[in-house]
Amino acid sequence: MRHPVLAWPLDEPDPRWAVVVLGMGCFWGAEKLFWQQPGVRLTAVGYIGGPRPNPTYHEVCRGDSGHLEAVRVHYDEDECSLGSLVRLFLENHDPTQLNRQGNDVGSQYRSAIFVRGREAMTETRMLLSRYNDTVRASVGRSVQTEVGDLDEHPFYLAEPEHQQYLWHHPSGYCNMRGLGVQLPSTDA
Repeated sequence: MRHPVLAWPLDEPDPRWAVVVLGMGCFWGAEKLFWQQPGVRLTAVGYIGGPRPNPTYHEVCRGDSGHLEAVRVHYDEDECSLGSLVRLFLENHDPTQLNRQGNDVGSQYRSAIFVRGREAMTETRMLLSRYNDTVRASVGRSVQTEVGDLDEHPFYLAEPEHQQYLWHHPSGYCNMRGLGVQLPSTDA
């Protein structure tokens, strides 16, 4: 199956691309947000974070599998940074909500970032900490985003009808709402 926007096979990412998996509620809107970013080469929706192999959408929605809905983002590090993707992630959903995003309620809608490697893990945790400080000062709540290692948490592609859903159904459901709080820049 080819990505209709990015024109690359979903199950054959180029090994030179970096990867991050992001859970920010319903995966349809999250995927569209990321496929539109310069430097992103491939996106796919799927399931991550639970113990059951190859979960189905219905198992994830029932809460039987422990997985969350997520978007896998492959990107060219020469054109796009992990930091810019984490910023986009943080600013476009409410990471202070535990097991929900807006009207979507359940553990499959929890906020999570999965990265590969110690450097990526350190950068992600630092950005989350900085955002948490800003959010606490702005809205009085704390960030609930979990951080995981991609080498310890397999990503399972969702069924074909969920891939690039908002491209196939442009007026389809999307419940993404940010807090209106920006991640402070470290640039002088």
